[in-house]
Amino acid sequence: MSYPARPVWLSLPLLLLLAVAAGSALGQARDQRDQRDQPVGSLTELVEVQLVNVEVWVSRGNEPVEGLTADDFVVREDGKPVEVTHFAEVRGPQFPVLARDAGRSSRAAEVVRDEPGSAASASPSHLVIYLDELHLSPASRKRPIEDLRALVRSGAIETERVLILNQGRDLYTAAAFGSTAKELDRALERLQSSPGLGTSSASDKRLALQRLQQMWQEAQENARGGAPCDLYVRRAVPEVEQISREHARRVSLTLDHLAGAVRYLAALDGVKTLLYLSDSLETKPASDLLRFVEGVCPLVDRNERWGTVTEDVGAQLHELTRHANANRVTVHALQTTGQQAGFLGMAEQTAFDVRGGGPFELAHRTTERDGLAMLAEETGGRAIFNRARFGPELETIAREMSSYYSLAYQPAHGGDGLLHRIDVDVRGGRYEVRYRRGYRDKDADQRLTEKLEGAVYLGLVDNPLGVRLAAGTVGSAARDRHSVPLHVLVPSERLAFLPHEGGPRARLTLVVSVRHQDQRGLETLRRTVDIAAGSTPADTVAISAALELAPGVSIVGVAVRDEATREASFVATTLELPAVSGDGPPGGAI
Repeated sequence: MSYPARPVWLSLPLLLLLAVAAGSALGQARDQRDQRDQPVGSLTELVEVQLVNVEVWVSRGNEPVEGLTADDFVVREDGKPVEVTHFAEVRGPQFPVLARDAGRSSRAAEVVRDEPGSAASASPSHLVIYLDELHLSPASRKRPIEDLRALVRSGAIETERVLILNQGRDLYTAAAFGSTAKELDRALERLQSSPGLGTSSASDKRLALQRLQQMWQEAQENARGGAPCDLYVRRAVPEVEQISREHARRVSLTLDHLAGAVRYLAALDGVKTLLYLSDSLETKPASDLLRFVEGVCPLVDRNERWGTVTEDVGAQLHELTRHANANRVTVHALQTTGQQAGFLGMAEQTAFDVRGGGPFELAHRTTERDGLAMLAEETGGRAIFNRARFGPELETIAREMSSYYSLAYQPAHGGDGLLHRIDVDVRGGRYEVRYRRGYRDKDADQRLTEKLEGAVYLGLVDNPLGVRLAAGTVGSAARDRHSVPLHVLVPSERLAFLPHEGGPRARLTLVVSVRHQDQRGLETLRRTVDIAAGSTPADTVAISAALELAPGVSIVGVAVRDEATREASFVATTLELPAVSGDGPPGGAI
């Protein structure tokens, strides 16, 4: 896996207008019939075996437990025991990796060599620092970022394997994989002084509390001896509903961007650790405001509408954790507000009615944390609260990135697209056990698309098939766009040609994605192509794609998969095109 030479801005909008014409060779005209989507005859049917990897962290009294064997673990999927077929104890770079085939006696003294690429192989770990600017205030970011800078300077983590993302209404790369320690430190220093957008969420809630308090005072004054709660609830509930909708949109946007980051990280093998920094992440936004209203008027008749006042983004968050688990992304959630006073104690306003203020304060702390806790717990990470400094926790997380137990098993299903629950128990002791709690089983096409996104957005290139890209002559297209012929070149010797009734053939899947810096949206086109053996010039398979690109900078990502071996390449390149004015410049090798 190679890393990009410079940061890529994830917020760059993109649009793809793509028309693909694929053939077995450039300029080949002897057979005009389109064979691309026809059956391959006697091509061997391939059954892909996808192992499920589970990283397990076992500790007792905050100390890691070492020396366990495969026999010590019980793994269940959807409540049914599964056989652990691969097992490894990974203990950091200073310790040997003890990998064992779980089919052998796991209590044998023999140390089996950890084969590269095996299910239990200790692939290099990667760290993603993710700052949620929508929910991160200037006051709360200083100390945790200082601790992160200290972690980077300590050398505890390979700096080239660190990615820094900051997310507001868009998602940006502050420092890409492959950065130096100095580049990472500069990026964190810039983010440390960023104003962020998190202050507005807290301000909205304070203003809403003021309005709810004022509504209660007015209801008491206007009740005229009657029941003020009826009047109060009629006014207060719409206020809570409005704030809940506004905050839910912010949380939903954050979860969308987190899901995007998780997709891009699918391009990386091994464990991915994501440090999520935020003041709060509410699954039921403004539910603490609802508790305030209930505290003021506890005898209000609760009808069906009362129970659906606040929005609920819990399902979206649960779906995010399952995608993270499928891509082996472990999330550690750091609440950056530290050991602060209660929300009402910080508010510069008059005293609140104690009947509503007490329930609100209790609910507020839980409401801020419930999403953070779920994000960490479901992915095998830690949720860290009530910390003035985060140095010790960050050091522990850095150690855990290369110290864990790796288990793998083969599920009875394969690519069914469904959610599956994982449970892991350790025999013979009272341990703290952390692991991913479930995953969505993605098929091969989903995995291919997600890895291609990693090439397009993060510049993560993996090219075992030796794919090369070349551009033809640039011309004009409709709507002030350029027509760019893209040629995907694959050495024939890297492909598997299987027997076919008309002669040996190879089947390739081609996926092309383009994003443009000045437009929004990412579209992906997929095509399957059959290649006859000996039909290509210079022992090279060539597939042509006609792209229609707007002027400016576009990033083109290409995935090619050999359907016989399931080996796939992911490559990306940048095209910069001038304003449309007649014929464009001639193309050439990229």
